[in-house]
Amino acid sequence: MHLFQMNHAETHSEMKETTSITFRKPVVVALCAALAVGTVGTVGFGVSYLSAKQTLSATQAENELLNERVKTIESETADYNDNIVNMQEKTAELDEKITELNAAKEDLQKQLDLLNGQEREASSQSYQVSEDSYELLDHVTYTTQQENRVTDLILELSQLESRLGEVDSSIMEVAHQVDEAMATYNVPSGNPVDGGILSSVFNPNGDASIDDGRVHKGIDLSTKSQILPIHATASGIVKEASYHDDYGYYVIIDHLNGYTTLFAHCSTLEVSAGDAVQAGDIVGYTGSTGYSTGIHCHYEIQYEGQYVNPTDFLD
Repeated sequence: MHLFQMNHAETHSEMKETTSITFRKPVVVALCAALAVGTVGTVGFGVSYLSAKQTLSATQAENELLNERVKTIESETADYNDNIVNMQEKTAELDEKITELNAAKEDLQKQLDLLNGQEREASSQSYQVSEDSYELLDHVTYTTQQENRVTDLILELSQLESRLGEVDSSIMEVAHQVDEAMATYNVPSGNPVDGGILSSVFNPNGDASIDDGRVHKGIDLSTKSQILPIHATASGIVKEASYHDDYGYYVIIDHLNGYTTLFAHCSTLEVSAGDAVQAGDIVGYTGSTGYSTGIHCHYEIQYEGQYVNPTDFLD
């Protein structure tokens, strides 16, 4: 170890005594190459700096343009928002006016329904609409067209009802003429029992001076204890065919002209309620059912609900 320290010291001393440096050729070449590389690197850095500076300037200009564009967009956005608010307000106004029109339309429809078949006075109501409310005007036009159509339909209905009224009047007149004709040509006529003999007269008020003085709303036609057929004295519809404690078996015929006929105390019936009969048809046979003292036919005639004397209609 001492030897190493001594040699190291000697070497260091020798280096201090040296006054000049001698470079070998390879070292000089290497140093020149390094210097050249450093120079080229410095030039390249300068070029890169200038390029970066130009790029930065261009970027700053673009940023300024972008900032201006942002300001423009923000201004346009503010205007757009204001327009949206205005549109919302106008839309709300339109909705309110449309609601008013719908309410007016519903009210008109109710009036039209209530005035169906009756006379009515037309009334109109106007609405102030802004010049921007084109959609509302279209709605008003469409609604007006609908209401005009409803009015036309009501007019047509009124005309139709008027014509129907005329037809009804004509029908009523014809029906009246038919009733008069029926009253003339379908009046009960003749004796319902061939060979029947009048045994009790008509006394609807129980006049004591008439016959035995008892109430008798028809006449009795005796058959001298014979059971004979009873004929309808006019055409009509059987209204009733049943049994009654006083009348026994009886038949009532409605002649559809205000006249009705009744046949009572029958032994049997040949018709039922609802049957259509013609003059001369057999509706039953004479008998003594109910409150009766012998075989006969009790015969009644009513006109418009009032009893009339059957004797006046016998042949």
